[in-house]
Amino acid sequence: MSSTAPNASRTAARAGYLALIFATVRDAAVVLDADGRITDLNPAAELVFGAAAGDCLGRTTDNITPGLNATDDDAARRGALRDGRWEGEIGFVTRDGRPATLQATLVAITNHPGENGGLVAIYRDISARKAAEDALLESEKRLRFALEGANEGLWDWSIDGGDVYYSAGAERMLGYEPGEMERQAGRTTWDQNVHPDDMPAVQRAIDAHVAGNTEAYEAEYRCRTKQGGWKWLLGRGKVVERNADGSPRRMTGVHIDITERKQAEETRTRLTAIVDAEHLRAEAAIRESEERHRLLFEENPIPLLVIDAETLMFLSVNASAVRQYGYSRDEFARMSILDIRPPEDAELALSRVAAPVEVRSQRSGPYRHRRRDGSIAIVDIVSRDFVFAGRHARLVLAIDITEQRRLEEQLRQSQKIEAVGQLAGGIAHDFNNLLTVIKGNVELALHELPPAVPLRNDLEQVGHAASRAALLTRQLLAFSRKQVLKPAVLDLTEVVAEAERMLRRVIGEDLTFVTELSPTLSRVTADRGQIEQVLVNLVVNARDAMPAGGVLTVATGDVTLSADGAAARGVVPGPYVTLRVSDTGVGMDDATRSRIFEPFFTTKPVGRGTGLGLATVHGVVHQSGGFVTVESTPQTGSSFTVFLPRAMHLENPSGATGFATGIPRGSETILLVEDEDAVRTVARRVLVEAGYTVLEAANAMEAIDLFDRSPGAVAMLVSDVVMPGINGHELSRTLRLRVPTLPTLFVSGYSFDVRGDSSGFDDECFLAKPYDPIELARRVRSILDASSTPERA
Repeated sequence: MSSTAPNASRTAARAGYLALIFATVRDAAVVLDADGRITDLNPAAELVFGAAAGDCLGRTTDNITPGLNATDDDAARRGALRDGRWEGEIGFVTRDGRPATLQATLVAITNHPGENGGLVAIYRDISARKAAEDALLESEKRLRFALEGANEGLWDWSIDGGDVYYSAGAERMLGYEPGEMERQAGRTTWDQNVHPDDMPAVQRAIDAHVAGNTEAYEAEYRCRTKQGGWKWLLGRGKVVERNADGSPRRMTGVHIDITERKQAEETRTRLTAIVDAEHLRAEAAIRESEERHRLLFEENPIPLLVIDAETLMFLSVNASAVRQYGYSRDEFARMSILDIRPPEDAELALSRVAAPVEVRSQRSGPYRHRRRDGSIAIVDIVSRDFVFAGRHARLVLAIDITEQRRLEEQLRQSQKIEAVGQLAGGIAHDFNNLLTVIKGNVELALHELPPAVPLRNDLEQVGHAASRAALLTRQLLAFSRKQVLKPAVLDLTEVVAEAERMLRRVIGEDLTFVTELSPTLSRVTADRGQIEQVLVNLVVNARDAMPAGGVLTVATGDVTLSADGAAARGVVPGPYVTLRVSDTGVGMDDATRSRIFEPFFTTKPVGRGTGLGLATVHGVVHQSGGFVTVESTPQTGSSFTVFLPRAMHLENPSGATGFATGIPRGSETILLVEDEDAVRTVARRVLVEAGYTVLEAANAMEAIDLFDRSPGAVAMLVSDVVMPGINGHELSRTLRLRVPTLPTLFVSGYSFDVRGDSSGFDDECFLAKPYDPIELARRVRSILDASSTPERA
């Protein structure tokens, strides 16, 4: 067999193989001639181009419908013919008109060198792969946008190798450039950037997930940024690969920047803490305010009443209201505002309740409120509308002015007594001047008449009547507190003891007379005669209050008034000596008790009393620096208590010397000043008969003129105190500027004219009207003699 036969056999076999491959390959295979027309195509190409081989042969590939993109196809063929081979992608339109992409490989067929024998083109439809790649790229793009929009960064941790991959977002999250953290992973580990305080919790979360105890790893922690600051991250991850032994090999996850959320939470926490603190402070302030208002309400000294504005029932009262009205809080709760008003005032109460707000908000009154014991309190009212426990209510301030009204009434009585006293004092002063004239002229006439003259008896009766009239003026002056006093240090126990026999005769045998006298009583400074008069007046008054008999008690004692006790009586606190006269007689009601010290007021039958007895007691005691209190209950009796200040000095002032026999005589020049002509005439006559030279003046200006016209001649000044213009004291001071040693005798019917002045003169330099002529002469001689001694020179 020749060698040609095997070669032909192999060639035939190879051709068969190629034909088989050409027919069965899944890629479209097309054979083109040198002009680009199809000379052959396999079944796969028929499927791609959607036409049978018979329809395609002799046509170019861009003339097949659907077919290749002409531009792409032409460029591919020229490239293959030029270079012998071309690979690339060519656009394609499918049978249903959809764009597609073919992966093309074109190879030139060369029969002889330099000859173009055509092309073999292999096409593979990669449209599905391209679509998948595009979808993947789009998906990755969307994922990237989503991660960037969600502020998340990816990480991939190779647990075995220790390398960590960070996405660009994860790196930017911590201030790094993309790829910068990966480059540093070998020398800066992730756990070194976690805040030390947070690392233990993060490690526990990782360990729990790696051990299979949790579905995923999750932790919040602070991570250091490239700039050295801290960001809060939420780390989430999961083991995605494990080794054969179950140990974790790979873990992936995300980082989410939660710094703003954490800051917001911290801000919210701080704000919540601030709000809670403010809330607590507000609650504390409310509690404090409520407590303060509770104290202001409960401890207020003014009675406060809360009433329902519609029903007028009491809703609440304070402690002062309970004390003032005497009702308990439970009793108040069952009462209305009308229950504390007398029935006859109900209409007035309702009109007050119905008054406009602007009227009720102003203080008005007085109104009468009835206490639990039936007594009446006088109050002023102010009310305010407010909400109390959800109800329309009114706060009523009931200002108790009972004591104020009582004091005002006392003041009016005192002013009335003072006015009457001024009148009585003025009348008594004028009577004293008249009695001085009467007594002086009577005494002078008696001095000149022989003893056996019948007229003498008539003049003596006139003198006795004048003396009795002088006693009446002394009573008026005592009432008006202008009586001339002769104070001495007295023991009231001794005064009562010495007067006891006389008092027993005064009260009679049908009364029981009891004395309760302190044996160690302090002393007082007072006029003994006036104190005896006070004692007699009080005893007689007590006797008349017990017409059917009873017990009359006279007591003395010491007492010290505290500031409160003195304030309640309107007097000065300190030590006092008391003289108390009590009886078990008919007593007095409030109306009578309020008027007992008024002059000429009496409850006795006509002809039994003048109404001056207690008025005189009041005047004498006040003139002595004391005061009188009265306690009395109808059908039970009365008790009068005299309070006199305790004496600070126990020595009596030196009394006046006794009367000399006859009229004392002298020869000096006397300046006599008296505005009453009749009184001046009597005084001048007495002094002239006593041997003195008398210069008369009706007022101070005349006296100064006379004194200046006779310099050195006047030995003594005798002056009335009360005169129009310049009074006696001022006149004396004026003349003493000229002659400092000039002696003076003051004459007046008022004790305060001298004793109320700071002249410094003693009682010897004062002569009370009405006076006897012999007393005037004696007093002048005594003063002149005293002024001529070396001590007075």
